[in-house]
Amino acid sequence: MFLKKQTISKNGKTYEYFRIVSTYRDELGRRKHRTEKYLGALSSEEVSRVKAELRNRTTLSVQGQLSVGSVVTSVTFVFQEINAFAYAPQSPREWNVTSTDMLLLVREGRGEIQMGGSKFFLKAGTAFYCPAGSGMHVNNPYEETLQLDRITFITIAPIDAAGRLESEGVYGRVADAHWMGGEIPLLAPERALQLGAELHEAASLNSQHNSLRSQLIFYQLLSLVFNKQSVQADEENGGRWIDNVVQYIRDHYQEKLTRDRLAAMIGISPEYFSRVFKQETGQSFLDYLCRMRIRKSQELLQLSPLRSIGEIAKLSGFQSEYYFSRKFKQITGLAPSSYRAKPKVYAALSSYAASCMLTLGVVPALGLIEPWMKEAHAKRIDLTVLEVVGDMSKESLRKLAQASPDLILAREQTAHSERLREISSVCEIPDLDDNWREPFFLLAEAVGKLREAEAWITRFEQKLVEGKRQLTSFIGRDETVAIIKIVSDKLYVYGRSTSMGGILLYEELGLKPPASVSRELIDRNIPNKAFSAEELPTFSADHLILFDYGSQWLPNQRTWMNTDAWHKLEAVRKGRIYTPNREVFYGYDTLSLEYQLEEIVRLLSAHSD
Repeated sequence: MFLKKQTISKNGKTYEYFRIVSTYRDELGRRKHRTEKYLGALSSEEVSRVKAELRNRTTLSVQGQLSVGSVVTSVTFVFQEINAFAYAPQSPREWNVTSTDMLLLVREGRGEIQMGGSKFFLKAGTAFYCPAGSGMHVNNPYEETLQLDRITFITIAPIDAAGRLESEGVYGRVADAHWMGGEIPLLAPERALQLGAELHEAASLNSQHNSLRSQLIFYQLLSLVFNKQSVQADEENGGRWIDNVVQYIRDHYQEKLTRDRLAAMIGISPEYFSRVFKQETGQSFLDYLCRMRIRKSQELLQLSPLRSIGEIAKLSGFQSEYYFSRKFKQITGLAPSSYRAKPKVYAALSSYAASCMLTLGVVPALGLIEPWMKEAHAKRIDLTVLEVVGDMSKESLRKLAQASPDLILAREQTAHSERLREISSVCEIPDLDDNWREPFFLLAEAVGKLREAEAWITRFEQKLVEGKRQLTSFIGRDETVAIIKIVSDKLYVYGRSTSMGGILLYEELGLKPPASVSRELIDRNIPNKAFSAEELPTFSADHLILFDYGSQWLPNQRTWMNTDAWHKLEAVRKGRIYTPNREVFYGYDTLSLEYQLEEIVRLLSAHSD
């Protein structure tokens, strides 16, 4: 894994964002990159710290995955518990967040799991790994029962006082994932399920002997499950220089790059460089570099309409405007000016992008959109040409390539960013926790609908004024409103966040948060935080908006709802608990914001004294 920087220019300002990227091989054996974790803006000190941690982590990963039994010399995995779950046929989607590392073993049936923007299919005899902190939807849309073993564990390693990996530090919990999350095909599924059954038996008996036996069985299971990943990791380490070269080209395509220069940088012969580069990427070095520059120029032609063709040529790495125009037409079939002027075909690979585009009257050829959003938009715009995909599977990527869009609008820094750029130009929409207008205007500018976006903003702001007027009739100026979410039996409180309606309530409607929410979240620009049931009085408010996500993974007994701390809450005593539609409040696209505003006014007015 390595740290990648992306520089974005917007309204005369330059922003730098960082993400952690890993390497994998596609179905043709070509080396690819995907985003493992989006970090956002970092200071120079934070960049240095993350790079150091990644270097340490790389060393630990190589040592740990060569033989799980020898991991205790660097990284140790501590078994926590194992539980069995069954999802009935046609069961709805269930949202869960795992606070520890988690391994799912599929015993029987089929199901689906969505994590990190991708959908995975669960089937008997497979395993699925979820790093700590992962959020996911689990459901069973099939006609057979899905039976799972859920195994949780924590990862510990030598760390220093600041929590950073250190070879001679005191052992403590490691926050970052040791393996890549996702599906793991089992080389010996029957043996893995047998070990799961033995782990169930050992964990059910409370004794020191069985605790040691549980840990032993757990390590056998880890060795069996992750053995294939270990072999892949060893293979990739041998060719790591090609990853660095490809990344260097992506970061420095504007400069004068030559095969000899790059080969000298890594200390190999130019001939060997050319042979391995084509073997790994499927293209010669010059073809790869030229196509990358043309792809960047396509983005600039669409996203920078005021720049001249000559400016775009230089920004894309071409010294000659004539040569740029010739290569552009050779690859795309059009001259740069003709390409800029022609009607564009779009693809929207997030519900946010698809919903906002439809609000602006632009129907993408292919889009990822929530069913309720599609149903609502279909009442006012013809969606016949829209092909809906439900995830970023190989089949969806195939359909995307077949659609040949001029521009793909997607979430910023997705796991598929590099793959998408091989298909077409990409406009990444930033996911901002405290600003919903900026991403909307960026999207509108990308599809040439700024005037329509400004008109929608004007109409929505008029609705906000009317909503404020109505709310003042039944909410006092000093009355407070809190937002609490329950997921996987854990409590979360929200501040001025674009998720769960926080930015709409506290910023646009001007509702007053509890002092603790202002102090601990809003003033510190923290979107949400987990808290214990004992801390409920800290976030007491006159009105409580409650999002309750049920889960089969935990008993969901809600025992804290029977405590004095709960019953003494002001909102509970006065019956001012509101439970909105969870789906509507998850996003901050134009349609979600409209629905959120309507529901907030409706719920609060219905409970007015």
